[in-house]
Amino acid sequence: MAQRLDPRVSRIDYGWTSQCVFGRRETNAVREWGAIFIIGMGWPLKDGSPPEEVRSPSYDDWTLNGDIIVRHPVTGYRHELSSMGIRVDAAAMRKQLAHRGFDALATRPYHKAVLENRLPLSIGGGIGIARLHMLLLQCVF
Repeated sequence: MAQRLDPRVSRIDYGWTSQCVFGRRETNAVREWGAIFIIGMGWPLKDGSPPEEVRSPSYDDWTLNGDIIVRHPVTGYRHELSSMGIRVDAAAMRKQLAHRGFDALATRPYHKAVLENRLPLSIGGGIGIARLHMLLLQCVF
């Protein structure tokens, strides 16, 4: 049986800390508007504060990615339905590795292949089926 949570709960206790609040800005936005699409996940926010999530500097181009986020009817929290984007090219990877201080990764086989333009560019993403089920069935698991 799926556990139904009180949507008035303002924090989640995962056992290791009861102060963990993930996606506070996103949760506030979906509580107000119901659903949002965020572009540019990974970079600091316009006010200079850190991003809600730490994204890999060697996966999506942070300026060309986006997430569809809705308010979960049971928890009241942000519920990411989809993350999609254009995969990094050499320029994006260099910039993102430098921003995160991970320049040393450039010598690893995958990173080196991207930086030397030896891999094809690609697009990824889609609707997560388990996340869609959680939303439609109004459950958490």
